Amino acid sequence: MRIHRHYLSKKDSKKIVMKIKGMYPLIFERFLKDYNRIEVAKIKKSSGEEYSVYIVDNIPFAVELSKDYTLIPSMRIILDIYSNNGLTTLISNFKYVITDKGALKPILRGADIMIPGIIKHNEFNENDIVLVLSVSDNNIIPVAVGKALIKSREIDLKKKGKAVKNLHYIGDELWNIISSI
Repeated sequence: MRIHRHYLSKKDSKKIVMKIKGMYPLIFERFLKDYNRIEVAKIKKSSGEEYSVYIVDNIPFAVELSKDYTLIPSMRIILDIYSNNGLTTLISNFKYVITDKGALKPILRGADIMIPGIIKHNEFNENDIVLVLSVSDNNIIPVAVGKALIKSREIDLKKKGKAVKNLHYIGDELWNIISSI
């Protein structure tokens, strides 16, 4: 694995900030409103897979997946928001699904989110980035970020199938890479 870290130009920084502002206003308000410089860590794994991790003040706030240039919030940022502002802030600012406790272990092993395990959700469209929360010891905690494979209203109509593709979860390889930068 190779990691190349450098500061973005002002022009490129502004592009990323504007993209984040449009997609994730809460992250913009909390971490980027008064940014000075943004760094990017370009990561190339031996498998050829590539990521760009965007960093401000040594905090990795977003990850761009090179396959389709999807920009997702890092789980580190999601957990920061959760621990400082609570569940209500997360669910009022992100598209989400909440799964039952039986789904927790499979999700933390990289499984996609299946319709039968979803107990609650808000409205989202296919291909939207969705926060995955799960019941654990009578608490609801953020565990992953994924991409919706179906519209949210289909969750209530279907009895089986995948609803969300798991892109990044606590303890995955990306989590470990982000923790080391």
